Amino acid sequence: WFIPIIVLLPLLFLINLLLSFCCAGVHDKLFVPSLYSVVFPKAYESGARIHSNSWGSHYRYHYSQTSYDVDAYTYEHPDFLVILAAGNYGSDGMSTIISPADSKNGLAVGAMEYRDPVTDDLLAESNLAWFSSIGPTSDGRIKPDIVAPGYGIKSAFSGSYDKDDSQMSTGRLHEKDSVCAVQSMAGTSMATPVVTGTEVYCYSNSSSLSNQHSPTCNKYYQEMHF
Repeated sequence: WFIPIIVLLPLLFLINLLLSFCCAGVHDKLFVPSLYSVVFPKAYESGARIHSNSWGSHYRYHYSQTSYDVDAYTYEHPDFLVILAAGNYGSDGMSTIISPADSKNGLAVGAMEYRDPVTDDLLAESNLAWFSSIGPTSDGRIKPDIVAPGYGIKSAFSGSYDKDDSQMSTGRLHEKDSVCAVQSMAGTSMATPVVTGTEVYCYSNSSSLSNQHSPTCNKYYQEMHF
């Protein structure tokens, strides 16, 4: 009776693997579709030329398949800009940049502190946030490519209202215990949309009939070497 068990184990493993892929999203299984063949083409075909991604990842100091997907797709579509959060592992030191922010063609965004976390006053000097991931990458490249405010950023919040939560400013109540509000948060995921918004503005400005950048965009483009 040992033989059937030995034969069945690989079969059971294969069945479990197939179910994991076929039932993505069921239970604790969630698989992101291919960036190269699904995610980016769908956005590009819809007219998008700037793709903002505030993703988390456990891959650090590791050029993964998603990193390759970013590089391959942007190489083939040079008018498509992929903006990526650098990660929040900066407290662990160097080479903490996450995948796919370590891609060669993606724009990796780090977070900076520009307000005092206690008083909320503007700092005399902006500093790289302590949590913001940094390079170098596994092949020695410098990352992130740019930093933006990512500490104490107010973002949309939807959930239970806690009167003791001083970080949340309440809005109009929709249901008994829920609130539409904003909440102060920190992370490179908060900094990434700041860069994206600036880039969208500059892209729209440069795509106008006059094709002339505003002074703000000229400075931004010069700093980013566009």
